[in-house]
Order: sequence, then structure tokens, then C-alpha cells
Amino acid sequence: MAGKHLQSPDASPCAGWPGLVCTSHGTEKINGRMAVIWSMTPGESGQGGALTVWLDRQRGMPLKQVLPDGATMSRRLLGTETVSQRQAEKWEITVTAANGASSVSYQWYDDGLGTTIREEQPGGYVRDVYEIRTGPQPASLFTVPDAYSKVEVEQGQLPLR
Repeated sequence: MAGKHLQSPDASPCAGWPGLVCTSHGTEKINGRMAVIWSMTPGESGQGGALTVWLDRQRGMPLKQVLPDGATMSRRLLGTETVSQRQAEKWEITVTAANGASSVSYQWYDDGLGTTIREEQPGGYVRDVYEIRTGPQPASLFTVPDAYSKVEVEQGQLPLR
């Protein structure tokens, strides 16, 4: 199960997102890791400015992003640590706003599960996944509740309750 990633870095990140146009710009090394560079532009005309994203070749997760207003995000692998009795990669994420204000957060990514199992955000917010048990799960976990009903919502609208 090792080697999972969020998406194929060579596949267009715009797939499934109507109204976005993606263009590949080759590869580049970011913080010691190979990345595929993509520009993402809203609409066919490209009006509104492009987001540029560097997707990690191994994981498919963004290593760097540059927004049209100049804001940036960078992700750097710090090493591995044990979290919830599992080996996880510790990543440092730095976000810098267009005005220069920046913040740093941390994520622990479990390659075997293909997901983040711990996050630490500025201000003391921490999210942990614990008591992780892999293997077959009881079918009852996947039973649709009796009160479930599907609600169709048009794009841009919020469902009313």
C-alpha cells in the first residue's frame, strides 16, 4: 500500500473542475523534491490570473503555490516521526499573504494510509487521527441511514434546511 498519493502529478489538476484550464510547464526541484509545474487559469480566456502549483512527483501534493495576488504556499519535508503508533512524514507548510504576513503549520502524512493523520495550525489548533486500525471493516459502517435523502444543489447555492 506504500507509495499512495493524492493524485497523479502528471494528470491535469483541472480534471473534474469545469471552467479551469491547466497548462503543464515541465518539472523543477522544490525543497529537494521533484515537482510537476502547472498553471491553473479560470475560463477559456484566462481572465482573472493564473494560480501556479508545483505538484510533488512522488505524492501528488502541492509543494508550492503562487496565487495571482502574489500570496504563496510552500511545503517542506522535515523527516519522519511516529504518530499514533504509525510512521508519518512531517511536513512544514509556510503560507505568506500578499501583504507579507506569514504563518507556519505542520502536517504528518501517513504514506501507508495515503492521508494526513496529524495537523498543527497557528493559534494552537491541533487535529489528530488516533486508534487507527487497518483491515476489513464491518459492513454496518457503510449502511445508508434510514433518514438519508439526496439533495440536488445548483453550483454556487447552499442547501436550505
